[in-house]
Amino acid sequence: MKSVSIIILNWNGWKDTIECLESLYRINYPSYEVILVDNNSSDGSVKMFQKWAQGKEKTSSPIKYFEYTKEELDTGQYLKGKKKLNSFPSDKKLFILKNDKNYGFTGGNNIAINQILKEGRSEYILLLNNDTVVSKDFLTELIRVAKKRKNIGIVGPKIYNYDIKNSQKIIQSAGSTMNLYTGNITMYGGNQIDRNQFNDIRTVGCVSGACLLIKCEAVQNIGLLNNIYFAYFEDVDWCFRAKEKKYDVVYAPASTIWHKIAKSSSKMPELIMHYRVRNRFLFEKRFANLYQYIFFLGFYFFIMVPLWTVRCLVFIKKPKLLKHFLLGLKDGLIS
Repeated sequence: MKSVSIIILNWNGWKDTIECLESLYRINYPSYEVILVDNNSSDGSVKMFQKWAQGKEKTSSPIKYFEYTKEELDTGQYLKGKKKLNSFPSDKKLFILKNDKNYGFTGGNNIAINQILKEGRSEYILLLNNDTVVSKDFLTELIRVAKKRKNIGIVGPKIYNYDIKNSQKIIQSAGSTMNLYTGNITMYGGNQIDRNQFNDIRTVGCVSGACLLIKCEAVQNIGLLNNIYFAYFEDVDWCFRAKEKKYDVVYAPASTIWHKIAKSSSKMPELIMHYRVRNRFLFEKRFANLYQYIFFLGFYFFIMVPLWTVRCLVFIKKPKLLKHFLLGLKDGLIS
């Protein structure tokens, strides 16, 4: 059975994270470990995770957990405590890595990814957003697809919008494609009712970092997430780099999860705006050819800049958001 290390990154979102963990510990895949990385939360997240693992915040039986810091990880001091938990079943153990600051999506995940690669215990790494809820067989289906061909490096599930009030399943993503001429990402099936129209296993341009399974072998060949992004576009970058190394990026429709929309961006909209704009330019510089990049610049300056200016000043009346849009634009051009 293929072993999987699941990384969940938390920053001031313990309620969503606990709901994610509750669903994760009910899956039917037998060989996994969960590494919960806390990016120095200020909302008491770690204490809430302790209570949850002890059984104080849920009805199921307690889960053994082991906490360690980035410093203990760097020095190897964590190994002694971690080994004590390795003998426990997958659904009865939790590893909590406490970072000393917010390293972003890329840095926080990379710290755990490095740990996993050094230990060499797992064959796959799964990045899972803390604001997701997973189906019972989501991981089983991801692994089933990943094993189909040797050159499959990355696999992603069908992602539904998390909406407990709507009985219809609204697709958020069934894989995606990146247009290097415009810098836009198109989600297959985005906002469509699921009528079984995206039920075929297929190669796609990229899959969402909300739930991304990657072979450890692929990570060793393509490298870690690119820390220059901090957050946003790092998952697309990873998929493009995997394809450069001749790995396939594949969509697995029988694997399903539910993703809450814009949970992180609602906490800090200006900062997210900055990174989304800046990182789009960084990505284009890395992967677009000369003609694509020139077209992209024209598209962005003549279409996107006027559109966002009108939207921020006239429709949503948030001039501060426009300021961060322009700052992101500047940083993307000069970085």
